[in-house]
Amino acid sequence: NSESTASSFQRRKGKETSNAMSSGEASPRPVRWAILGTGSIANDMVQILKQLEGAEVLAVGSRSAEGADRFGSRWGIPRRYGTYEDAASDADVDVVYVATPSLRHPQDCKMAI
Repeated sequence: NSESTASSFQRRKGKETSNAMSSGEASPRPVRWAILGTGSIANDMVQILKQLEGAEVLAVGSRSAEGADRFGSRWGIPRRYGTYEDAASDADVDVVYVATPSLRHPQDCKMAI
């Protein structure tokens, strides 16, 4: 259900975030996402996030600055990083979505924590 999903995004790296579904506030700060990867799954996820109230896709990380720029331009993502590490370490990001190649998932998930 949407309430349990919303509450699962309340903490990341020790930061509190507001969410209308969990706090009842009229205009909360959106949950800010970074997307690691620029392939088809990343495209699908950004398309979904763009439709959600309270979600903001703030950053994208790619294997190259050019890839991040292309993806960011396509989706209107303001922060574009040429490495996955730089996107995941952006201090303003609340949630990191790992859409890198499957063999990288374990290391990328650990890095994003």
